[in-house]
Amino acid sequence: MYISRNLVALLALWSPTQLCLAIEKVSFSSSEGVQYIENRFIIKYENTAAGKKAKQSILDSPDKGITLVNEISNLHIQSVSFPSATAASDFLEKQGEGVRYFEEDSMVYLDPVPTTDPQSQNLAETTPYGINHVKALDVPDDNSGNRKVCIVDSGYDINHPDLPSDGSIVTGESFGGVGSWNTDGSGHGTHVAGTVAAIGGNGIGVKGVIRNGQVKLHISRVFPDSGGTSTFNVIAGFNSCVDNGANVVNMSLGGGGYIQSFAEAIENAYDDGILILASSGNSGDGTINYPASYPHVMSVASITESYTLSSFSTYNNLVDISAPGSSVYSTVPGGSYSYLSGTSMASPHAAGVAALVWSHSPSLENSELENILQTTARDLGTSGRDDFYGHGLVDAKAAYDALDLSAPTVSPVAAPVACSSSEVLVEVYIKTDSRPRQIRWKVYNVDTQSIIVEENSYSSSDRNLEFTYEVCVDSATCLQFEITDSVGDGICCEHGDGAYSVTYDGAVVDEGEDNFDSVHTSPTFGCDSSPTGFPIASPTASPVTCVDSPIDMAYTDGPSDVYLPCSWVETFASACLCDDENVRSHCPLTCDSCDEYRCEDSTALFYAEGLTLDCEELYGFTPGQIGRICRDVIARETCRSLCGVCD
Repeated sequence: MYISRNLVALLALWSPTQLCLAIEKVSFSSSEGVQYIENRFIIKYENTAAGKKAKQSILDSPDKGITLVNEISNLHIQSVSFPSATAASDFLEKQGEGVRYFEEDSMVYLDPVPTTDPQSQNLAETTPYGINHVKALDVPDDNSGNRKVCIVDSGYDINHPDLPSDGSIVTGESFGGVGSWNTDGSGHGTHVAGTVAAIGGNGIGVKGVIRNGQVKLHISRVFPDSGGTSTFNVIAGFNSCVDNGANVVNMSLGGGGYIQSFAEAIENAYDDGILILASSGNSGDGTINYPASYPHVMSVASITESYTLSSFSTYNNLVDISAPGSSVYSTVPGGSYSYLSGTSMASPHAAGVAALVWSHSPSLENSELENILQTTARDLGTSGRDDFYGHGLVDAKAAYDALDLSAPTVSPVAAPVACSSSEVLVEVYIKTDSRPRQIRWKVYNVDTQSIIVEENSYSSSDRNLEFTYEVCVDSATCLQFEITDSVGDGICCEHGDGAYSVTYDGAVVDEGEDNFDSVHTSPTFGCDSSPTGFPIASPTASPVTCVDSPIDMAYTDGPSDVYLPCSWVETFASACLCDDENVRSHCPLTCDSCDEYRCEDSTALFYAEGLTLDCEELYGFTPGQIGRICRDVIARETCRSLCGVCD
């Protein structure tokens, strides 16, 4: 557990028992020099009923000093301001079961070093030295329209004549009340964007790594015109990159402490196939800086025009690569240009190269591209990777040459599957959303649990594509389909229009465009040679046997909970107890109420698996879950209508 200096007082308020809970639920930073925001916390909730309850408790809190600052709903994250450390401690004590991480928010800053005052529009176009250093002009940018670069920064001057402005090319959002995304009071974001994508061949200004004006940009503005922003706002901006389909994310910023919620968001984005880069920092020493030092982030150091390390460039064992960052000439608001220095200027060189190279092989995995960029970098400093230059200067031409651009082998079209007379055809149709790596599915034998067909290895290149799978199965096999999402946001809605359907012997047995939490299970099918969501009793000429429920009834209205079996009603209770509908429906054999309740659910509360519930609650489960529940004789003899015992 990471414990910060600001949380010593908070931890001192907790009892040993509460502290044990905190060790499981809380992650704090101990980074030196981090500016924490007093009593403001980033809270990530569990995606469970307890998590929803904890989140709602913030909104319903009678303590008016507890303020919801902002929320990222699809990540289950809130920024919450507490009036005191005691109030924060009380919240954790009451709601700790639903809290995954409870972390101090901190300030993040832009820290470029201005070199000259802004200059007016150039009369002729200039190629900044950095573009030549990374050999961007040696790689065609004809395919760049298939890549999207997201810039988390201070905004974007949409009216700059040397930057793309078409709404089909440039999109954006702003966070934390900092102003519109398509304006930029500080100029930092516009400068970064120019290095990535300033238009070449127009006779003015500068040219970027990608010059044709076709690479897609998404701008996440998280900084005001001056000063810093919160780590929470940066997480929100980063999440916008992911939600808007970015392939490459650039974060030329730093200064915040380690935040587990941010690290997890980055890990999920990387798993979704996104390449993430950030400036290593401008401390000029070995400081560990975030977000550059998170796992799955390429940390970019800065070099000068003479290929030496910039004096301000942060160095450590997490630096991955280097790029030009000293006296970089690029676009600034108002149609102007300026020199700025900083690892902030180095990172967009590397991000631009990543997008440029990737555009020629978009099926490449982000991890493969990352490896190519590192192994083809021009070695600087001591031989091999070092803490100052990482693997060396990013080299677009060498990375491009390392791609396998040979024509892919075209597989022959598969012939239709022909099943034998004792088999039936099962067909699974999947349309992925924009996060295919999260999707896993299978069709399995209900009785043996053996898998008939499955897919658990979609890649980032499988985004928003359609797949069909066919398999022949013995007609006597009882089957079920299960689809899971590793993050818990389903296959549709927030990340595209994914869908699924399962066909058994020509009949659709399950389909949907579900925004399920983590898993969706179909009804069972093929269990009686026809699709069905529930087990069906064997045909019989005689009426269904009337039985008492074998599970105890639960009485919870008294001073203590009491659990009564039907046998107790029969042996010890008077007949008048059967006047109670709950007892009569739960124990129809004992109460001589078979005509009324032989086929109906018990209305009583009962105690099962440590929970008090009733049959009505089970109707909220999916058909597949109900089918599994009803295979248990206890469930069938209690929730008789739900399980279709008389059907």
